[in-house]
Amino acid sequence: MATPSPLNPNPKPSKRPGGFMPPRMSFINIIAAVILLFLLIAGIYSQFSNHAPAAEQSSLSAIAADIKAGKVTNLDVQDDQITATYADKSQKTAGKETGTSIVESLTSLGVTPAELASTTIKVEQQSGFWYWAGELSPFLFPLIGPSAGIWPKIGM
Repeated sequence: MATPSPLNPNPKPSKRPGGFMPPRMSFINIIAAVILLFLLIAGIYSQFSNHAPAAEQSSLSAIAADIKAGKVTNLDVQDDQITATYADKSQKTAGKETGTSIVESLTSLGVTPAELASTTIKVEQQSGFWYWAGELSPFLFPLIGPSAGIWPKIGM
């Protein structure tokens, strides 16, 4: 029988063996808790993430024309995405063809090497965790997926 306390002088006897036990969480409660946790983390991240203004979309031929006119100071190339920084610090982005260098693409659009000499070109290679996650995911997901379905059944 449960012992009386100053806060509860007439406690009801517990129907569960061994006295008080926390309620068992159902599958739906666990899923709801995970979704709420995800929303909380996403909300906190969005509050502290860098809200830089997005660069204006443009075409590669328009950026090439601006390089000819001497308006572009920097070109940043990441994969097939080109970001042009202008003298007034504004930015425009454009895509380039896969498998061709930025110099080849601009030369085919009529930009001369002398006009390119006044522009700083920086090529950034993808690296770090997200690079390797993208490279290894086709091999890891088939291994992790089935084991994620089996794991909850093992714990029961």
